[in-house]
Amino acid sequence: MLLPALVLTSLAAAVPAGATTDDSTAPADEQAKDYAALFDEARRKLDLRGGNFLATELQKSERNRYGAHSVLRVPGLYEAARWYSWADRTRQERAALNAALTILEKAYGPRDARLSYPLRTIASSCVRSRSDADLARAVLDRALQLNFQATRADVLERAEVFAVRGDVEALFDTPSAGGGWYKAAWQKLADSRFAGPDIANEMFTQPKPVYVNVPDEPFTSRKGNLDHFTAGTVSFGFTVSALGVIEQLRLRQSQLPIDSIPRPVLEAFRDARYRPRLVAGQPVPTPDHGFALTFSTDERRARRRVSFGQLDHAR
Repeated sequence: MLLPALVLTSLAAAVPAGATTDDSTAPADEQAKDYAALFDEARRKLDLRGGNFLATELQKSERNRYGAHSVLRVPGLYEAARWYSWADRTRQERAALNAALTILEKAYGPRDARLSYPLRTIASSCVRSRSDADLARAVLDRALQLNFQATRADVLERAEVFAVRGDVEALFDTPSAGGGWYKAAWQKLADSRFAGPDIANEMFTQPKPVYVNVPDEPFTSRKGNLDHFTAGTVSFGFTVSALGVIEQLRLRQSQLPIDSIPRPVLEAFRDARYRPRLVAGQPVPTPDHGFALTFSTDERRARRRVSFGQLDHAR
């Protein structure tokens, strides 16, 4: 079986210039940037097979390079987890994050603030399934009990934990339940000498997607409607309410004929949740927001099967 061109013939392509795979002094964070570039290329090409292979080989390579319990593995584990999140491979994403969490616990102790990122990222992965609500709350409760220091980095990180808790409550409880956590995150930044109101506003300057139900099952359409379409995008516009709910969903532009898009596909987006924009600590609606969704088609007898790909969130 041919390996994806993205990965070339080995992970040597991901090693910084001048370093070798035996050079254990190579900065792990710099190497992680090179991995991130390869993952970005995989995302651009929608190359799931190539990205999954790279993420697996990355973890093997760094485990052999640094040792199973080295903190130098952590940046690479985070990059692999980001890929798995994008590729909707929740089990693999959490495995990478839990591996990083175990390494950090052994290196710095169970209350160190450096544990916050993997904990809150595990919580963010829970939004894909309502059965994971208890897990999300448990890891965030633990994150809020960590020993955050009076530093800019820790102040920003702790505020992000509050915001993720808002995401979880907005999705699993009610949209209004998340609002209190968002306001608390804003206030903690605004009150801090390391941040202030401008930084607090910047954190909430645009709505952030929490959950968007992209249909993962292909639908079929009469072949005649799609004779000239093999791939393209469908662009939607909407208002994100102050509660983070989509309102006034509409098609902006579509390379698919509008009558070929089934109503259930459009209805699926109405359950979406966004982290709303905040101004002076108060959630406000954001008009004219939107996203584009890629699609591809293939022939099945007298019909075409249409599959949706990756969401691109943009104004």
